[in-house]
Amino acid sequence: MRLFIALPFSEKINNYLEGLLTRLPEAKMALNHHFHVTLEFLGEASVEQAQKIMEELREISFPKIDLKLTEIGVFKNFNGFIKFVWVGVSFPEELKDLQKQVEASMRNLGFKPDKPFTPHLTLARIKFTDDELFENELKKIKIQNLEETIDRIILFESILSQQGASYNELLTVKAND
Repeated sequence: MRLFIALPFSEKINNYLEGLLTRLPEAKMALNHHFHVTLEFLGEASVEQAQKIMEELREISFPKIDLKLTEIGVFKNFNGFIKFVWVGVSFPEELKDLQKQVEASMRNLGFKPDKPFTPHLTLARIKFTDDELFENELKKIKIQNLEETIDRIILFESILSQQGASYNELLTVKAND
């Protein structure tokens, strides 16, 4: 099983992000249609490990978290080529605390983060583009500072196929409030 822990967003935010996809500059890319902030990507896990992950997640306690969309940007690969387009989200203390709890509980099970946590929603994976032209066009897109109250975290199973990834919700943990 390929697993990750994430914050889901409302239909309002998802619809806004779907609209942004139509405004991305021309490129060969795979568009994302499942928007979330990944708290931790776990990777491959056995059914037994998944059960232990769920037990750990059920112990996590957190308040509702107010987040805002902030900016649009790109992640580049080690050669400097654009690989992903993302929309950033605010990083309040409540999110920092939740992410640290998740990371610590997963570390107890032997999982380690694959990279430092940067809160964002992935819009697209770039396969090929003229990077300079793409970035210049992307700068013209202004992000609405839409707000969202996050009231749960979800353990997802990611299933990869020729059509892209699909996701199964394995566990939902609700905020305290």
